[in-house]
Amino acid sequence: MSQYDFYVDLHCHPAMKPFGKSFNKTNRENSTKLSDKSSIWHQQTPNIFKKIINTLGSLTKFTQSDCTTLFKGGVHVVCASLYPLEKGFVKNKLGQNMISDIPLNLLTGIGDKRIDYLQNLDSYFKDLEEEYQFYQQLDGVVVKVDNQHKVRYKIVRSYDEILSYVDTNPDSDVITICLLLSIEGMHVLDCGLYGANSNSDINLLKENTDKIKNWQHSPFFVTLAHHFWNELCGHAKSLVGIADCVTNQEYGIGEGFTEKGKIILHQLLENKNGKRILIDIKHMSVKAREEYYQILKEEYASENIPIIISHGAMNGLTSPTNPSLSSIKTGRLFYKEDINFYDSEMVEVAQSGGIMGLQMDERRLISREALKNVKRSIRRHMLLHYRSEIVWNQIQHIAEVLDKHNLPAWNSIAIGSDYDGIIDPLNGFWTASEMDLLASYLERHAENYFKNPNCSLDKENKILPSEVISRVMSSNALQFLEKHFKS
Repeated sequence: MSQYDFYVDLHCHPAMKPFGKSFNKTNRENSTKLSDKSSIWHQQTPNIFKKIINTLGSLTKFTQSDCTTLFKGGVHVVCASLYPLEKGFVKNKLGQNMISDIPLNLLTGIGDKRIDYLQNLDSYFKDLEEEYQFYQQLDGVVVKVDNQHKVRYKIVRSYDEILSYVDTNPDSDVITICLLLSIEGMHVLDCGLYGANSNSDINLLKENTDKIKNWQHSPFFVTLAHHFWNELCGHAKSLVGIADCVTNQEYGIGEGFTEKGKIILHQLLENKNGKRILIDIKHMSVKAREEYYQILKEEYASENIPIIISHGAMNGLTSPTNPSLSSIKTGRLFYKEDINFYDSEMVEVAQSGGIMGLQMDERRLISREALKNVKRSIRRHMLLHYRSEIVWNQIQHIAEVLDKHNLPAWNSIAIGSDYDGIIDPLNGFWTASEMDLLASYLERHAENYFKNPNCSLDKENKILPSEVISRVMSSNALQFLEKHFKS
């Protein structure tokens, strides 16, 4: 690891489930009682029954990034993503009734009352502010984990503030988890409320953008698009399985930026009326991503704005204009859809000084066909070896793509788990509590890789396996924050 003995996660949702459960109460309290499901500290571990449900049905009936789990996994710096669930989920093909609530609750675990509230929601922005307030309720409040460890989370506003907590006096008996806020989906501005029939007021969107930029804890970055049309830019197809069966995300797929979207993009990137908020390109359509790269080159060339993929994976294809199989052999194993990223896009990320957080979603990391060929074992250590290799293949692929373009191979990769989003985690690496295990197994794969005589990386990219994994699990993200996360 880095000089600091903890991990960094660039994208997860610690509050999604407890905030949803808080709607069972009149005061929507983020409870200090760890046994309360409306507490961000409430941990539901994956027992054997829940693991079987996840393996068979891709349903995650346990918590993955609650603050207790983050603490136990040594994940002490986290980009906590605020996400008002889109109405495209709650007003779906099954209608708006108890029957339609069942699959959504199974997928998200947010609770029936939260779903009912969202079905009647008339302002995403109000919901966004309420989730932000939910985090603020326990900001800095010390709780006892397992009746012995004193832990708190702090919402931070800069890298220097992170340092002030991780450099705390070693004699202190309080551990701090640093939360940086981000937002997933700029529908939160109150656009896209009515799907294809939406026609939001640009002045309202600009006003809400200014409000976000002037929060006490303004987001470090925002994901511009998400699962459904938001009037700003097109999105990539993202839903599979049950979610795909009951929803319709077709409208707006593959579209580029709208005029409204360009206005909001520039407002976010401005260094006035609040500090610049960076853009996360995950969920944007390929067309919108390509337009964004061009905007950066033509209008912000001197400003060194980094491209962020907070939670993503490679698709093993060369480029949007040449979607042939990558010359890097690992590419044949990957999920080929354009929700994932092309080799040429990873080069854009690295050249911009940007970063990609690898997502711990099995459905994104590997194709269904390749997954069938992953070895299985009843011995846990072998299972973890085989499943961690799925992540390693992505890391190796990125390194070889960047090396091929004479770029530093290992500097642009991090973890952006998307835990407690609507994901299907890798078997064996169910939650943030397994981050230490993941690091250990990835280091073994790195050792095997460098021992292979066919490893053709340039000399400067052949570094110690332990250093590779230190960069991926913590130091790359910390160096990125040091450069860009400023008050």
